[in-house]
Amino acid sequence: MKTLVLILALIFLVSCSSDDSITTDGFEPISEQYPFEDLEPEVETDYWELKYAVVHGQDDVDEEIIVRNGALCHSAEDDLCQEEFRNLKPEFGFAAGCLPASCFYYLKYQANDQNHLVATKDELLQFLGTINTQEEALLWTRANAYYFRVNDIDGGAIKTAETGFELIVLKTVSYCTPIQTNRYHLKVQANGEIEVLNEKVFSVDENSCV
Repeated sequence: MKTLVLILALIFLVSCSSDDSITTDGFEPISEQYPFEDLEPEVETDYWELKYAVVHGQDDVDEEIIVRNGALCHSAEDDLCQEEFRNLKPEFGFAAGCLPASCFYYLKYQANDQNHLVATKDELLQFLGTINTQEEALLWTRANAYYFRVNDIDGGAIKTAETGFELIVLKTVSYCTPIQTNRYHLKVQANGEIEVLNEKVFSVDENSCV
């Protein structure tokens, strides 16, 4: 009887002490701030570019091209075509952040001399189609309000899984008393579905607001 009790007690202790933390085994750290070079859009394009915009005020926006691909205006009046493409801008984009200010990403492309904006999550997924590269998985995750740290495997990492991709990323879940950031182990499927495999509190500042 004592032996049985001892065995049951050991089983209980083992179950209570089981490690459900987020581990980085098999993951690689994210080594760039904008790791989006290897995009393979499903939409046919002649040219596309991914841009990052920081809004300082009305009519005061700083933009930079993160990555571009293709040839712009190869079959049209070059100066006018390029000006029309440059002036194509959304009021808002995806992966918004930078509170209390504003910043976001957006994408625009040219196909058969027609210009198009990609400024929402739905439009981004339609543009990308199947998520089949690590860079696409990172961009799609970023568009869903997660972010990552550079060269910090605990706050930003990725690996290719048997199906889809697995990521370790961060997300701010509270912006005021407390400011709280959680750490996530995600799985991104080819169709864009994001599954939360694990979630842990990463940092908490009880007395601050953004």
